[in-house]
Amino acid sequence: MPKRFQCRLVPLEEVHDLSHRLALEIRGSRFEPDLVVAVARGGFVPARLLCDFLGQHELRSVQIRHYGSGARREGPARIVAGLEGEVVGRRVLVVDDVNDTGETVAEVRRHLMERGASDSRIGVLHEKAGSSQKADYRVEGLREWEWLVYAWAVTEDVSGFLEQMTPQPMRLEEAADRLRSEYGLELSEGHWRKLEALGLFAPPPS
Repeated sequence: MPKRFQCRLVPLEEVHDLSHRLALEIRGSRFEPDLVVAVARGGFVPARLLCDFLGQHELRSVQIRHYGSGARREGPARIVAGLEGEVVGRRVLVVDDVNDTGETVAEVRRHLMERGASDSRIGVLHEKAGSSQKADYRVEGLREWEWLVYAWAVTEDVSGFLEQMTPQPMRLEEAADRLRSEYGLELSEGHWRKLEALGLFAPPPS
């Protein structure tokens, strides 16, 4: 099978390390946020870790749709659930997992400016070289484009990849081989057994 694009799994342990490094970068800049805002859904875990590392107790979220499962783009980034609560005159730290195209960064900055935040900074774990808008803080810059499969999105992304395969694999072994050859993604046996238990490779029992 021809290769589609490169994927990389980002496990929770790596996310914890990246979030800690992001916190150190933010501390080094002397920016002291009044609240942390997670970009739902990818920013939830790193945002909670940032709250822990920075001693911040106020965590909110804003939901922006851009990509669906299996790296399928759903059109321009758009806010589907805005930030709730007062932010006028407050310093806001926005956290996401990855800055891919820069559209989410631009959209959330516009939203916070409209809401009257006095200062807003955006921090991400990964930033791709092609991003049109850059985050204020980033841990790792990616020169070559690849799709990052974070630990909290393994089932969603793998399901999306399998749905796009023709014909679709029906057995775990075939799915593992094709995911490896078409996306360069290698999952542990434990990951595959969990996916199998969810019924990805066989119709659910009647």
